[in-house]
Amino acid sequence: MTQGDHRRGLIFGNHRASSPMKLAMPTKKEKRRRKGLQREIAKRQMAQAEADRPISRSHLRDLFNYLDEELSAEGCDRSLRFTSRFIAKNGLPEEEIIHWLDEYGGNCDCEVLANVEEEWGESFQLRL
Repeated sequence: MTQGDHRRGLIFGNHRASSPMKLAMPTKKEKRRRKGLQREIAKRQMAQAEADRPISRSHLRDLFNYLDEELSAEGCDRSLRFTSRFIAKNGLPEEEIIHWLDEYGGNCDCEVLANVEEEWGESFQLRL
């Protein structure tokens, strides 16, 4: 037993491995299967996220457009005043939506645009 054996991982506790462990590389078929599983998981996660969203797709898109206009004119004061105004105008459940926006990093009007639109806006482009 030499120092080199320890460095090469050939000594496991009091047991000596006969050769270094070899890991088999996945086949192309296995790689395709894994990618398919990853896509399916992502698809399910997105479907669940959409089901949990407390604001409709069209209202969320309209919120992004409204915030873009208001923030261009007045800037962000680090509050959700424009978001709250939009929610009230549209009779939407404010507490649920504000909590949901916060989960995606929308802690003020400009962060709703920067963070929430980044996460959700792209999915709308594909489906609208």
